[in-house]
Amino acid sequence: MADTDGDGLSDGREVEDTRTDPRATDTDGDGLSDSREVTDTRTAPTEVDTDGDGLQDGREVRVHDTDPTEVDTDGDGLVDGREVTVHDTNPLVADTDDDGLTDAHEVHGTLTDPNAADTDGDGLSDGREVHDTRTDPDDADTDGDGLSDGREVNEYGTNPLVVDTDGDGLADGRELNAFGTDPLAADTDADGVADAREVNAGPAPPWIRVYGAELLAVVGPTVLVVGGWVTRRYWLPRVPERARRTVREDPAVRNLRAAFPADRAAAIRGAVGGVSRRLRSAASAARAAAVDPSDGDARATEADGGRSAEDTAATRPGTAASAGASDPDDDGGSADATAGGVDRVMTPAEEVTAVLEANGGRLKQSEIVDRTGWSKSKVSRTLSRMDEDDRIEKTTIGRGNVISLPDHTPAGARSPFDDE
Repeated sequence: MADTDGDGLSDGREVEDTRTDPRATDTDGDGLSDSREVTDTRTAPTEVDTDGDGLQDGREVRVHDTDPTEVDTDGDGLVDGREVTVHDTNPLVADTDDDGLTDAHEVHGTLTDPNAADTDGDGLSDGREVHDTRTDPDDADTDGDGLSDGREVNEYGTNPLVVDTDGDGLADGRELNAFGTDPLAADTDADGVADAREVNAGPAPPWIRVYGAELLAVVGPTVLVVGGWVTRRYWLPRVPERARRTVREDPAVRNLRAAFPADRAAAIRGAVGGVSRRLRSAASAARAAAVDPSDGDARATEADGGRSAEDTAATRPGTAASAGASDPDDDGGSADATAGGVDRVMTPAEEVTAVLEANGGRLKQSEIVDRTGWSKSKVSRTLSRMDEDDRIEKTTIGRGNVISLPDHTPAGARSPFDDE
């Protein structure tokens, strides 16, 4: 019998039975000879893709080992052609990643990755999340409590579908990661108070516990710098001149001076000094009140840096003070004769200034008491007001104060940052 193309089928059979081309070994060009398709694979020798699954018969037989006459060889719900060309899954295995879900279920149902057993990487396979825990296989933390579904199920025994398993008002994640409480017990320490109430009513507000370190890092140095600046008159005189000179000549200090011009530094110094003076004035008035408790009206105004009723009376014509009263506890001044024959009363501040000028611009506070004949309380009040008005400088040396006019301040009381 004649077989022109040598494909194993006689020309007569090809013409009358298989309807193939007796002159072509592979009539449909699918990679399988006509004879093999007819006698072996049982595919159609005139159809390139007998089952219409998107793969040529020859490719199914030679490459993928799938059934060329079956659209879905593994019966997973995906045709062989799409498994190979679109999803990259195994057309011979219904569950390519072995996660408990068929490839078709993952592609069309859960929308998970059919090639990854744990699509969201939470420690639970996709199949277990769908069939067992009922969690979302595409979301590592289904309930959003700060714990992955896998850790809730495998480690802590908490409910991966409930933010607060024990219902104490704290999310499971916060209990474990922030407070160290038991997410399965509403009252971890069994003291009768729920964990959330203890956390919210703790020794410090939650925001301090969370951000306390950051706040301390900022506030701590600021308090040290400001405190050192305000109290410099107490500790700076004790610093040796050589050390102060070293500080002034340090490159970092020079750069700081360049970054902060003199006018800006003066403004800052003035603002800080004003606060400091008001505090010292209030403290001095309080000390004066303790020494001379009968001076009640004066204390009320001097604590705020103002003048007492006696101060006002001292400069008002016709009052006892203006007539030249010499009460050592009276805040009024003494009378000076003017060219017109009218007495002008010197204020206490003017008297102190005159005493200082007559003694080289600098005296101990105790010496001012002796030279004016005033009480200690009156001297203290007068000096506090003058200090607040920048008319004098107080320098603490040992247990006493040295009072100086501004241009007679002891060198040791100057800031190392002041220009020479």
